[in-house]
Parts: sequence; structure tokens; C-alpha cells
Amino acid sequence: MKTITRMKIENLLGRIVSCRQHIKIIRKRVPTFNEKKIVFDFTNVEFVSRSSADEFLQLQKQFKEKYHTEIEFENMGNFIKKMFNVVEKSYNINRKSSIHIDKKSKRLEEIAYNF
Repeated sequence: MKTITRMKIENLLGRIVSCRQHIKIIRKRVPTFNEKKIVFDFTNVEFVSRSSADEFLQLQKQFKEKYHTEIEFENMGNFIKKMFNVVEKSYNINRKSSIHIDKKSKRLEEIAYNF
């Protein structure tokens, strides 16, 4: 029977999650067997770095693909939500193969303006 596991980030990592190393701690504690869903609760977490947000999102993707387990993020403050959104947007930009930065500064300005 598959279960739902809730993990409070504050209890595992504290209120400031500032490096990829922190997510390695999470990886070691996340159950990988018989989990239907894992919920990361960000209550009282004040800061998540860009690299940590990237690691959380990569973890989410890996668990869905490898274990068919959904990972959800709850109770994120506005700053943390924005950080996750910035990282997700960077994934979308990197996937677009039509973007090429040429030597002309005008093209670079267009890309920066549209970002």
C-alpha cells in the first residue's frame, strides 16, 4: 500500500536552506519505497537559495520518473515561491533550441528584454 509522507524542512534543515549540500541530507532521509506522495512543508523557512531550489526541483523530477512518486511543496513564503519560479523559468529558457546568442549586441538586448 502506498503512503503519503510529510517532511518539515525547518526540522530537517532549519530556516535557511542555502546550499546543495542541504538537499543531500534530504535525499538520504526521503523514503523511496511505497511512497505515493512526499510533501515538503516549508512552514517557517525564511530562505531557499537558487541552487537549493534547483536541487528540490530536480529531486521532484527524479522521484516522479524513477519511483512514480509525486513530490509537492507546501506552505512556501512569497520569496521562496518566487525563487522556485525563477528556477523553473530557467529550465524553460534552456529548453528552447531556437535561442542563439550571436555576436551582435542588439540580439543580446532582445533576449534580455524578453526575459
